[in-house]
Amino acid sequence: MTTPAFTRLALGTSAAAALLVGCGGWRSPTGALGMLPQTGAITARIDQERSWMLPQARSEDLLYISDYYGVHIFSYPKVQHVGDIYGFASPAGLCSNQSGDVFVTDTQTYHVYEYAHGSTKRLKTLYDNYVDFNPVDCSVDLNTGDVATASLDAAFVVIFPKAKEVPKVYYDRHASMYHCAYDDKGDLFVDQIYTRHHNYIGELAKGKTTFRNYLLDGRIAHSGGIQFDGQRVAIEDLKSLVVYRLSFSGNDAIVVGTTPLMGAKYLYQYSIQRKALIGPDLYGDVYFWKYPKGGSPVSAIQGFTDPYGSTISAGH
Repeated sequence: MTTPAFTRLALGTSAAAALLVGCGGWRSPTGALGMLPQTGAITARIDQERSWMLPQARSEDLLYISDYYGVHIFSYPKVQHVGDIYGFASPAGLCSNQSGDVFVTDTQTYHVYEYAHGSTKRLKTLYDNYVDFNPVDCSVDLNTGDVATASLDAAFVVIFPKAKEVPKVYYDRHASMYHCAYDDKGDLFVDQIYTRHHNYIGELAKGKTTFRNYLLDGRIAHSGGIQFDGQRVAIEDLKSLVVYRLSFSGNDAIVVGTTPLMGAKYLYQYSIQRKALIGPDLYGDVYFWKYPKGGSPVSAIQGFTDPYGSTISAGH
C-alpha cells in the first residue's frame, strides 16, 4: 500500500459549477452501507505498521477522514496531509472528545477504536459481545466523555460511559437507527426510520432510559446524518442533500433553517466546525461548504476511495 496523494482544490464559481453533478444520484442507506468492505477483505486490510504521523500534528487542530483504506489526517484549517492510520477492516463513523481523542467505528470487526490526538497508537478498544453490534456512527458527550454508537440497521444505540468497556444498550424496537449526535446538554439524538412515509428523530434525554420520538418535518424525505452545530440539532436529508436545522415542539421536529449541499452525490457523516460544514462524498471527494449558508462548495480534497466519516480533533 502506497501513501495516498491528496489534492486540495479551491473552488471558484466556475470550478464549483463543474462539480455540480446533480443531487439526483441518491442511493438508499442500504446501498451506501453496502459499499463497506466485506468480511473476506479483513485479513488483507490489517496493516497497522504502515501508519504514520508527522510530529507537529500533535499541536495542531486536525481533520480526520475515514475511507476504504484507513483514516487520513490533515491539519486544520490549512488541510495539509500529516498522517494516516491503517489496520481497520471497514472504518466508518468518526467522533472526538474534549481532549482530542478520536474514536473510529470499525463495522466489520464490531469494534470502536480510540486514538490520542495526533497519534497512531490505539489507546483502547470498545465493543459489546451481547448485542448484534455493527457500529457505523458515533458521538461523544463532551460533558461526561460518554461515547454513543449507532449500529448497522439496528433498533438500539450502545453507549460506553466515560469511554469504558462496560456498555449500556438503549432500545426502541420500532426503529432503525444509523446516526447519532449529542447536544451540549448531554441529550442524544438519533435518526429513526419507521416506515417509508414517516421519518422520526428520537431523543434519549440525559438521565433517561427510553426514547422520546418526534415526527420529522415532511420535507425531509429520508433522514440521514445528525450533528449538533452549537445551537441546533441538524439532520441531513439523504435524498435532497440538504441539512435542516430543527426546533422541537410537542411531538414535532420543525425545520427552522436549511443548508443545501450542492456539488455532492452522497454524504454519510458530515461534521460542522464553526462556520464550515465538511462532507465526505462516498463517490470520492471531501467537500467544504460555508455553514449555515451552504450552496456550492468552497473547496474540496481529492484522492480518497469511498470517504465515509469525518471529525475535527482539537490540538492542545
